[in-house]
Amino acid sequence: MFIPYATNHPVRRFPVVTVTLIGINVLVYLIGAFTGSQESMIASGGYLPGHPSLLRAVSSDFIHGGLMHLLGNMWYLWVFGIVVEDGLGPGLYLAFYFLTAFAATGLHHWFAAVFSPESMNIPAVGASGAIAGILGVCAVRYYRTQVKIWYLYIIFKIYHGVFSIPSWVALSLWIAPEFLGGIRAAAGGQGDGVAHWAHIGGFVLGVWLSLFFNFEKQGKHDAIMDNVSEKMQSGSAFGAEAELREVLAHNPRNTEAHLRLARALMAQSKVNEALESYREAMRLHLIADENDAGIGIYKEISTQTLPDMDLYMVGVAMEKEKRYLDAMEIMTRLASEAAEPDIREQAAMRRGKILLFGFNRAGEARTALNDFLQKYPDSIWRSLVESWLAGAEQKP
Repeated sequence: MFIPYATNHPVRRFPVVTVTLIGINVLVYLIGAFTGSQESMIASGGYLPGHPSLLRAVSSDFIHGGLMHLLGNMWYLWVFGIVVEDGLGPGLYLAFYFLTAFAATGLHHWFAAVFSPESMNIPAVGASGAIAGILGVCAVRYYRTQVKIWYLYIIFKIYHGVFSIPSWVALSLWIAPEFLGGIRAAAGGQGDGVAHWAHIGGFVLGVWLSLFFNFEKQGKHDAIMDNVSEKMQSGSAFGAEAELREVLAHNPRNTEAHLRLARALMAQSKVNEALESYREAMRLHLIADENDAGIGIYKEISTQTLPDMDLYMVGVAMEKEKRYLDAMEIMTRLASEAAEPDIREQAAMRRGKILLFGFNRAGEARTALNDFLQKYPDSIWRSLVESWLAGAEQKP
């Protein structure tokens, strides 16, 4: 007995879609089990190749034939689904889930029509076709991710333990028996009640979609990042630098690669190059409105001299995150010291805005906003500042 139970991939966000799918499947099963309607639910909601229906193609994915059928499917969905959802994001993950579910249903329909006419009116149920698709994605996108497997076997005595293998190996070993079972069933062998061709259809489409979207390249980059972590921990910053530059050559907007490159360069005392990589990682985070991450990088390099525009972006991010004291300090400095007139102007405007809306200091805000209008009488922001000033006049 071999049971995969986890991977070494760190999941960065809560797997809301995976948890929701598991919840719906469990709820449907419990309703059938406690109301005694399991058989009628399978009959009315299972997919019938002899009577194709889009509604049944969807409903059949949430109905299971028994407790072990449910538990097995949900276990695999949890172990591998949370990894794939983390990489694809909730929207694309859900789209892939249903696309591969339909592919599974379609190939099962084809098999029944061509090789097994007697099964045309036997309802097919279970989420395993869709889950097979997610496994196919995982085998490509996370091919180097280690799958942790618990084993148990008995030869005169009980042996058990844990080992890890790459996901492409583990999932190849999972799909191989499905191909054998499908070929045997197509050759007229005795059926085992398993929709092997549904599993094959879902898995193959998952692999194809991953290759179509070049997920294998991202998988390679993930593997490189893992190697980088190991090299940095072992003190090999030079080796880490070379691999990170390879990642950035393919994906120059990879913020994590820029940040790790900055740290690798700093470890080699290449301060100027490191600072440029830090700045690029910070800018990319701030442009993506990932303010906390961008501000975190700024804190890491705050002792270094930054260009005025970078500093202004940090100040805006701090204002958005309601870190008004830090934002005020930056805007005050830029309003008087920035080399670029446009940055001085915008910083002075935001200084008045922070005083009014952030600190609720109407008196100080009125002074700052009046100073702005006197200093920049032709500013494109004049009407906006005047509206703020009118509001400040109404406050004590």
